[in-house]
Amino acid sequence: YTNYLIEQDLGDGTVQYIPTTGFSNYPANHISWYGAQTYCQSVGARLPTEAEWEYAARGVDGRIYPWGNSAPDETKAVFQSDSFDNMKPVDALPDGVSPFGLYNMAGSLWEWTADWYNEFYYSEAPNDNPQGPETGFARVVRGGAWPYNNQAERIRTTNRLSLAPDFISSTVGFRCARNP
Repeated sequence: YTNYLIEQDLGDGTVQYIPTTGFSNYPANHISWYGAQTYCQSVGARLPTEAEWEYAARGVDGRIYPWGNSAPDETKAVFQSDSFDNMKPVDALPDGVSPFGLYNMAGSLWEWTADWYNEFYYSEAPNDNPQGPETGFARVVRGGAWPYNNQAERIRTTNRLSLAPDFISSTVGFRCARNP
């Protein structure tokens, strides 16, 4: 998440950021995979792998949602919303945090990961820290976004979607990861 408004993302890694007021604690959105990757690199970080993203959302106990196994509601996720105006600050839903204390890992926005998408990758992947396919046509997004999560299974920690890396939408954002 960032306190910058992405004014223009050209889809090739060229992004123009402008500081905003009043939204410093809201998720960044309307950014391509290239723009998200460029931003993360500019702050000394990177996009998480798909496996890292799921681990951060799910923890080690196999929970269905970041907060546990109970069904989602408005205290845990931006869920079943029909308007972008219902977007909340990143720390607004403490009942929905992941086992590691991360907010908005379900609902809110789809989040870019570093991995290329392969529908069958997990059946072929190593169990220990899979790095994703080496090539592909679409990137993996996780988390589920506010207009698409009208069914609870769409914001489960295991839910995934593929999008072209130059795709831009108000429903797609990112979070950065750092190595310890």
